[in-house]
Amino acid sequence: MKLDIKFLQTGGIPLTNDLMADVMLAIKHYDCIADVTGHMAIVSGCTITGTYVSPGIVAINGELLFFEGGGIVSSVYVNTEIINKTFQDTISKGLIEKKTVKFGAGTISYPWGEFKRLTPLLDLQSQVAALKSDIDILKIKTAPIMNDGVIFIWNKPANDIPDGWKECTDLRGKTVFGWHPTEHPFTNLNTDIGSKTKTIEKTNLPSVTVGTNIYTNGGGYKDDWPNDNIGPAVNGSEIQTKQLGDGTALDVLNPGRIIMFIEPNFQ
Repeated sequence: MKLDIKFLQTGGIPLTNDLMADVMLAIKHYDCIADVTGHMAIVSGCTITGTYVSPGIVAINGELLFFEGGGIVSSVYVNTEIINKTFQDTISKGLIEKKTVKFGAGTISYPWGEFKRLTPLLDLQSQVAALKSDIDILKIKTAPIMNDGVIFIWNKPANDIPDGWKECTDLRGKTVFGWHPTEHPFTNLNTDIGSKTKTIEKTNLPSVTVGTNIYTNGGGYKDDWPNDNIGPAVNGSEIQTKQLGDGTALDVLNPGRIIMFIEPNFQ
């Protein structure tokens, strides 16, 4: 309700009880500011100089109240004063209830040190604008995380993984390689490649000759054609070495540390 009472008129203003009740109701609307500020807030004034506090306006329990100020003590209280007026029937009655906040102790006291001064809205607006700028930058920097496109190394047990994250099971027992658009086998993103062991085949052996320290006048020495043999008999028994190995796959696992990979799990 918004009232605009035209008091400045001729003919006598009818100051009825109903009119004054409407005026009081309109004034009470200002208490909504106390709901915005919250309990035990300094709305204006109350400037501290040494051990003295200047008068001002504070919010207590949803009401805007005048604070008298004075020498600082540990607590304040709401002082309620009933002001009597003589009515037309000559009877004196309580007409005005005056509430002020004072330093001291009352039936209900409030610690002065817990009153908080509000930051002016214009200052808040500039702070919010600065925070928004920071948030916009953070959105850019954290976009890979928010889009579930990153994987981090995790060096603690699985039960210590923080909320919003989970183990990336695709990388269990694997390391990672950088994608390359033209170099095989790194061309296909998110493809498993390689193996933990390799079996050495003849094609993997180095192209070298091995001396036997056996000398002969017959044939050649390199065993690269049928007449390479000891003695004149081409069809004789071939001299061979003992079997050198059993074909066990070669361990090509590099030294490493067992860790866990985690990825976002935002809901």
